[in-house]
Parts: sequence; C-alpha cells; structure tokens
Amino acid sequence: AVMRSWSRPTSQNWMAFKLKEKLRVLKVDLKVWNNEVFDIIGHRIDRISEEISDLDLKAESSVLSPVEVEVEARHKALDALWGLMK
Repeated sequence: AVMRSWSRPTSQNWMAFKLKEKLRVLKVDLKVWNNEVFDIIGHRIDRISEEISDLDLKAESSVLSPVEVEVEARHKALDALWGLMK
C-alpha cells in the first residue's frame, strides 16, 4: 500500500507541495489498508467471543464432562481468541 501510494505522480513542481500531496494520499491509503486488515480481525474476535459465550451458557444449563466436544471447542476458541488479541 505504501509503495503504490508513494509512487503515484503529482502534478505540481514545488517539492514541498509534492511531499504534502504524497503524504495526504498515503494517509487515505493507510486508512483503507487498516480497515481491510484489522477490521477483519475485530470481526473474528467478536465472532469467537460470541461462540465462547454461547458455550458458557450451554455449560451453565447442563453439566459438561471434559470429554465432550463443547469443552474442547471452548478451549480451541479461547486459544484462537488469545492469538488474535496478541
């Protein structure tokens, strides 16, 4: 994103203006990149948090043994959440 943004041509000859315009365009491109990359992570964190919450509610309504699939799914979801939060 940075290389593509920085290599765009500018129309003015004055170097300070060129730099200002390049930085302005770079700022816009970095905002787009940030939303594309980190917004996806935010949605994944929300989805996994909801999954953990659902499993916790299920565990409260009935006793789950450690062998059950739900307990393992909760552990995997917590591991995934921890990895994303890092």
